[in-house]
Amino acid sequence: MAGYGMRLLVPYFLVRLLTVPDFASYRQFFLVEITIATIFRVGVSHSLYYFIPRDEENAGAYFLNSLALNLSIYAAVFAGIWFLRDWLATTLNMPLFVDYFPQLLAYMTAIMFVSAGDAYLTSRQQVKAAAVFSVVTQLIVSIVTVVVTFGYRDVGAVFTAMTVVTWVSVVIMVAYIALALQGFRAERYFFGIWTQVRYSMVLGLGGALWIMQSRIHEIFISKYYGQELFAVYSAGCTQIPIVDFYIQSVAVVSLGQFAMMAKHDDWDGVLKLWRQILTSLYGITIPGIILLLLLSKPLMTFMFPEFAGAVDVFRVNSLVKISMLWNAQLVLRGIDRNDVVVYVCLVSMALTPFALYLGMTLGGMYGVIWAQLGLMVLSRFGLQYVNNRITPRTLPYTVSVAEVWKFYRDSWEKGAALVRGIIAR
Repeated sequence: MAGYGMRLLVPYFLVRLLTVPDFASYRQFFLVEITIATIFRVGVSHSLYYFIPRDEENAGAYFLNSLALNLSIYAAVFAGIWFLRDWLATTLNMPLFVDYFPQLLAYMTAIMFVSAGDAYLTSRQQVKAAAVFSVVTQLIVSIVTVVVTFGYRDVGAVFTAMTVVTWVSVVIMVAYIALALQGFRAERYFFGIWTQVRYSMVLGLGGALWIMQSRIHEIFISKYYGQELFAVYSAGCTQIPIVDFYIQSVAVVSLGQFAMMAKHDDWDGVLKLWRQILTSLYGITIPGIILLLLLSKPLMTFMFPEFAGAVDVFRVNSLVKISMLWNAQLVLRGIDRNDVVVYVCLVSMALTPFALYLGMTLGGMYGVIWAQLGLMVLSRFGLQYVNNRITPRTLPYTVSVAEVWKFYRDSWEKGAALVRGIIAR
């Protein structure tokens, strides 16, 4: 929450200091970053959540495998992007492929190391250390971004500064893992690489398809509407992490638990944990969406005063968070059935171009975001439906109001006890 909160403030300054094309390039930079990272990191870093809890004595070997595999993949991918940079810039209306290719390469490589390190730390239950690195890095990057923007009013200088700060964070994180945790030690090295590759490829393909589905509407707008309208649409797609930070935290903590329960065929435990997670998601997500809808106009007016059209996009994009209630991927990853995610996403991706084009035809730019809402909800429902057909327990889609109230009551009591304990010290 702290990290996202700091990142959220940065566009407030940039939209007032940069030209519209430069601000559009800033938003496109991160759109490209998350898209490429998800597609071509192919789940290598996230495979650590599966392998390390099962064999912690060789955690260092799995970590080194993931770094080597990621570097090999990125080298091939960026070689291809370099040769196609002019075509990509023209076809997608994204000149950053030509203008800022060095910064994109350097920044994304640094982020790859950060992601792998974060996965390693959290899979070894070093959650506090991972949180510190995340928050401190984002704090410094945010401060440097704003300062450089004030000083230079140039988005290229902003990208360079972000890259330098992120690489400093990489060096410190790797040093901490190597020296404080002896994180590169293992009983043996360079084993099980193809098993890790197979798991990563299937997981990565599912993740890539999922992110493509969640991001392709922005690429669609960039292609058909150009940079200026993309800037408005992208502003409306700004994520206010009232819901996201909790959902991501739940995923990180529960992935290892689902994997261990599945390993021991503890399906009653899987069902119980799923219900606990689902109850908490209902308790956080529904009020969070309502709050975002109520605050949509003042938030967008405050952050992007020149982009009035962003308000309606933001409202629908907030409703998309409803799909986050159902995340059967947590269970499927624990039983090594990432192929199910691939199949469901392939079907959804096949429908996506037609749905987005239909939305654009009926409602223009705003029709696209409504089509995206429908696609995301149907995809999540489809994924859970298939999961329930192949696992011994049926995962519920809903919980009772009484369960949600109990979640609130328990959370209040635990929070009060925590405060009392702090005061007592």
